[in-house]
Amino acid sequence: MHFITNKLKKTTNMRICILCEESKVLQAREKMKNDNILKIDLSPTGELPATHKLCVMAVTEEKAKKLMDSAELTIIEAMGPKEFLEKHNLKKIGKYGIGNV
Repeated sequence: MHFITNKLKKTTNMRICILCEESKVLQAREKMKNDNILKIDLSPTGELPATHKLCVMAVTEEKAKKLMDSAELTIIEAMGPKEFLEKHNLKKIGKYGIGNV
């Protein structure tokens, strides 16, 4: 008897951070065709007013590359949110504290 084993192609998810200036959020959502992104308020001090918005997503490597290559209004990098915020000198505002991402 022959047994045929189908190897499932494993897709590795990676975490990406998407950052956008507050003034460009609506444009970025429209361009990416997604109203559910860029919801976390950020500022240099962690206090209002928000100067930027953040989104953290788990996507395949292929999707991450596609998003990073097409980024115009946003900064998209493959790294954890804590390091990403430190790199860009930003802090979360309100209940979305650094420990909650």
